[in-house]
Amino acid sequence: MNYRYVSIDNLAELQHDVISVLPDRFKTQGILGWVGNSPTESRDFFLNIPSVRTALEKLNLVDHVSSVHVITTMGKVTTNIHLDIGPFKLSLNIPIQSCNDTHVNIYSSSVEPLYYNSGKNVSYTYREADCKLIDTCVTDQPYVLDTTVPH
Repeated sequence: MNYRYVSIDNLAELQHDVISVLPDRFKTQGILGWVGNSPTESRDFFLNIPSVRTALEKLNLVDHVSSVHVITTMGKVTTNIHLDIGPFKLSLNIPIQSCNDTHVNIYSSSVEPLYYNSGKNVSYTYREADCKLIDTCVTDQPYVLDTTVPH
């Protein structure tokens, strides 16, 4: 399984609640980050939104949330093919606003990823020429992604 769609009964309420309390910096520019000063603060921020907590409780995931990142893109944006870093193998992704016509491509590769450390960020990336597109996940609905697969 590279990804699996999940059902969130209160998705519209959750989306409304999150967008209404999300700091402005996430609404005006493309960004990847957390709310507050750390992944733990970000997790606590989101778990204190009742509709978010309710959705995660119904999925039996509240106790498994270790951090929450917000990804904002503006217009047509692509990122490097990469692996997510850290000890986590799965990522729950919930679209919040304007996610129509968005997707994540899933790839396979027979080469090792390139290690990159900017001093601020560490990543494992791939050259597109070294990858084969194997699937596409439409991201206008909640899904769980296997972060150990190039995407």
